[in-house]
Amino acid sequence: MIMRGLLNALKSKLIGVFPTKNPHANDPLLSKVPAYETWPHVPLQHLNETSIVYNFGVGESIALEFVLSGLTACSVYHFDPTPRSAQHFALCQQLLELTEHQRQDFIKHNTNPAFGGGDKNYLSIIAQSNANISNQHFMNVGLYNEDATLDFFLPKNKEHVSLSIDNLQETEESIQLQVLTIDSIMSKLNHQVIDYLKLNIEGAEVVSIIHMLENTAVRPKFMSIKMELSRDKPGIETDRLQLQLETLLAKDYRIIFQNKDSYTYQLN
Repeated sequence: MIMRGLLNALKSKLIGVFPTKNPHANDPLLSKVPAYETWPHVPLQHLNETSIVYNFGVGESIALEFVLSGLTACSVYHFDPTPRSAQHFALCQQLLELTEHQRQDFIKHNTNPAFGGGDKNYLSIIAQSNANISNQHFMNVGLYNEDATLDFFLPKNKEHVSLSIDNLQETEESIQLQVLTIDSIMSKLNHQVIDYLKLNIEGAEVVSIIHMLENTAVRPKFMSIKMELSRDKPGIETDRLQLQLETLLAKDYRIIFQNKDSYTYQLN
C-alpha cells in the first residue's frame, strides 16, 4: 500500500492532460491500425515532414508507423535486433514497392496470423497507408545502456517473435544480438534530435531511458514507453516503474497519457 501510494504521488507530479476515456475512437491514426498497436498516444499534431521518429521494438507489427508516416510524411527509423523483425520489415517494404494490382496478390499469399497481433487486415492497412517507402528505414540493432553483443532469450512459444535480455519468460535458450545506446545510434545516423521516441523493448526500457537521460543530451520531445511487467514479480516491476517515473520527473518530463502499463511523456 505504501509503495502504491508513492507511485501515485509520482504520477500526480508527472501528469499533464489526460485524453478522454476513449481517446482512440476518433483518432485519425489509431482508428486505422490494428487494436494490438493502439497502446501509445502519438503526438500526431506535432509531427510533419521534417520530423524524425524512432521506433524500437518492431516485432511483426509496424502498421502504426506506416500509417503515421502516410499522414504526416515524417521519417520513421525502425530498430530491432531479431532476424524475424528484419524479415518482416523487408516484407512490408516489398509490399509498398508493388503496383496496386500486384499488392492484392502479394497480400493473399503473405498474410500471416502472427502479424499485427492477429489482425487479418494488417498487410492491407500497410498497403493503404500512403507511406512513402523512402521515409521508412530499418536498423538491425536493439537499444540498451551500452554498445555490446548480448544474450537475448527466446520466448516459451516459438511462434512468438519477441526476445528479451531480461529473460522475462524464464527460458534457457538464447541467441546473441547487437545492442547500441541511443547516442551511438544517433551518431551513426547523423541525427541531432528525435521528435518522437517509441519503446516496446521487452524489459530493456528502464536502463535504456536512464542511460539516455543521465549520460547524454538526447531529449526526445515526446516518448511512448511500454513497460513489460512480469506478473510473477510484482515487487520488482513496481520498483522499475518507480525508477522510470522518478528519472523522467527529474528531467522535466510529464505524463500526457497512460494506458495500463504504457505511458506517453512530453518534455516541458
